[in-house]
Amino acid sequence: SNRCFDLVSEWLSDCLTNHHGRCPVNENSPLPRRVVDVGPPDGSQQPLLVTTTEGQTGKYIALSYCWGKRPFFTLRSSNMEQLKQSIPLKNLPQTIYDAITLAKRLGVRYIWVDSLCIIQGQDYKAIRDWEREGQRMDKVFQGAFFTVKAAGASDAYQGLFHHRTPPPLDQRGWAFQEALLSLRCVSFGSEELSWKCQSSSRRECASDSIAFQKTSIKMEEPGQLRYNWNDIVEEYSLRSFTFVSDKLPAIAGLARLGSTPQDEYYFGAFKNSIIPSLLWRHLGRIENGKHDHVKQVNMRRRAPSWSWASVDGSVNF
Repeated sequence: SNRCFDLVSEWLSDCLTNHHGRCPVNENSPLPRRVVDVGPPDGSQQPLLVTTTEGQTGKYIALSYCWGKRPFFTLRSSNMEQLKQSIPLKNLPQTIYDAITLAKRLGVRYIWVDSLCIIQGQDYKAIRDWEREGQRMDKVFQGAFFTVKAAGASDAYQGLFHHRTPPPLDQRGWAFQEALLSLRCVSFGSEELSWKCQSSSRRECASDSIAFQKTSIKMEEPGQLRYNWNDIVEEYSLRSFTFVSDKLPAIAGLARLGSTPQDEYYFGAFKNSIIPSLLWRHLGRIENGKHDHVKQVNMRRRAPSWSWASVDGSVNF
């Protein structure tokens, strides 16, 4: 893991030093409503939860990872005051523990982790907090100094550093938007460590960086995003969700980037291209490389029947 820390530090330094103009630094972005203060690199302070003030800026890392099915320690209405004093590292699943360690080693004081920065649970306070914070997810990843992807972990317990396995995160619905909106992204994958920013892509097994055009969709013009929307939806529909009700919220940030007063967005489609967006075909869920056809689920709660978002599984146009 020391090699991983050194490699990430090297790639980050190269981006900050040599990619002026294409890769904004994002050192003074508006902070999310809550962040975890990881403490100084010497470990003299336990991590703690911080509620930021309106307009407060800073540098923070965002974590993109799979929750999985096993329950783990999260922020609750009942423990918020306790976590503002100290977050017990021994209670955290390995992926979150590793991400906090990485932030501390790189000297980045704050990290945003959804399970520690959004109140979890089914009580009134938690539901209201999710309604508010879920609408800001796109801003969180756009404003991050860089994003850490736990690409090789199928749940929160598997960590950033582990034996090589297939990359489950690339199948997760929320991770699709998180990766596209991130300015810089370091991915702890199943086969190797990799890096993407606005100017280049680097891999652990390759000695040289590969220069390429925009890796983040936020750099595209809104018109281009709308023009490519059905292609985006096709790729996005291959992803899976812990909660099927997240299907539209998990792509809402991208939709906001493409929306204009002249071309509004409704249930997964843009008004000015509504006809092509109606011409979708349901392919079903992907199970073991094959399409498994399933019925429309609870469409009245999620989306009207004309929308691709009313069905589970993949679609094409």
